[in-house]
Amino acid sequence: MSIKKIEAIIVAFFFAALLALGGIVFMAFDRVEYISTKQLQTTPTDVHNLIKEELYLRETINAFGYCILEANGEGTITRWDSVASALWGYRPDEVIGQRVEFLMAEKAKPVHEERFYRAMRKGEGLTRDGDCELARHKEGYLFPVQIEIRVLGPDRVIAIIKGVNNTA
Repeated sequence: MSIKKIEAIIVAFFFAALLALGGIVFMAFDRVEYISTKQLQTTPTDVHNLIKEELYLRETINAFGYCILEANGEGTITRWDSVASALWGYRPDEVIGQRVEFLMAEKAKPVHEERFYRAMRKGEGLTRDGDCELARHKEGYLFPVQIEIRVLGPDRVIAIIKGVNNTA
């Protein structure tokens, strides 16, 4: 993986986290800004530091109960984390390679498919600021999730998702 790709991943996670968490992760801003503006050398130390920063941001987001999912331009899940596993009940090997609609309630699939493909093919945004949707757990029951989705490139979509607790 190239240094620029790792840098882009870190910056993308940071901005997605800011949108999803309403600024709770401002504490990470200085660290990400430093890395994203630093003239990087292609040394093993720089690569190691970038990977550590990505893990730090993922852990920060996960600490608040948010999961990070990533899909390619065809809607195939390419990244799945431990919070997503806890929320949906699936292991990464059961989900990576599946289409994102696999995780949704039946009634949400047509709307998602239309919005997703319009965003990917026409370049229109797939911004969904805190929409509440119904997801389908591995055991078959439906549960509410709050979701933030951003198209980050022609072959990259990221979602930050949190289960919504209906108990007071």
